[in-house]
Amino acid sequence: STWGLLSFAMADPNPNSGSAPTAFVVPMQDIQALAAAQYVATIALNALVQYPLSVAKIAVQLDGRPISLWGTTKSIYAAGGVLGFWCGALPGAAFVGVYMTVGTAIHDRVAPAILDRSPSRSVLETNVRVSVASAIAAAAAATVAMPFYVMRTRAIADMLRAPGTPQAYSSTIDIAWQTAQSNGIRGFFVGWAPFVGGLVIKELAYAGLYEVVERGLWPVIAWVASKLATEPSVARPPELEAMVARAKAAQDLERKRTLLTLLGTLIHYPFEVASRREAAVRADTPLDGVAHRALFAGGLSTYRMFWVNQLVGWY
Repeated sequence: STWGLLSFAMADPNPNSGSAPTAFVVPMQDIQALAAAQYVATIALNALVQYPLSVAKIAVQLDGRPISLWGTTKSIYAAGGVLGFWCGALPGAAFVGVYMTVGTAIHDRVAPAILDRSPSRSVLETNVRVSVASAIAAAAAATVAMPFYVMRTRAIADMLRAPGTPQAYSSTIDIAWQTAQSNGIRGFFVGWAPFVGGLVIKELAYAGLYEVVERGLWPVIAWVASKLATEPSVARPPELEAMVARAKAAQDLERKRTLLTLLGTLIHYPFEVASRREAAVRADTPLDGVAHRALFAGGLSTYRMFWVNQLVGWY
């Protein structure tokens, strides 16, 4: 968002005029400082706000009973105190780092070969190719990062164990050790099938969802927004009018992406719940019969506390 706003500030609203840009120009050192500040603020927001919410989300996914966010918060505090809201933070951070790094690297290599942009190609065909490239990258990244996903889930499940149940793990290293000792490499990929399968289905669905949003939902949303708009009509200089038009176009694009993300997450969320419940089994549990036992169990109740997932963002 920062770079998008800065591009409007630095762009020449009339590049073919031959004259010097009339738009406001931001010095590069200010851009670098703003980008650095945003990066630090994002990390701080994630550590202080998003991560505790993600622990609450996982707690609800593992519990499977009707429970409020306040009830979940009390359960986490009773089980682990204040630090309980940061349970599994180390493997959680490792998962995000590995997933983003691997996913970006693979996408950068796969996308050019799959896209092969052509002026004669339709928007739908281009979107399908984009979805395929994203699905390949997501599947590979999730596979590589899956051990951290399992370890984080088991750490939170162990913290929220039933009263009277002995603690299974003493640390993240102990989780890794017991998992390797009991089930070998296979133990680090419990819940892989629903998690990766859900990601692939979500990414492949984006091509169709784009058509639904672009041709179905968005015209309705735009019409309602125009009826509710309260901004007065003001005469602006041509340069400013061009900047405002570009800013509105960028806002519309971002809102479409947000809507697409919401629809995609609705598709993926039940798969994530199933994978969490599979990954949460204790390391000493035989894996035979564990796979897919929780897939779609509970029907629509799977979406309980889905709004917390949206507050957290996909984590």
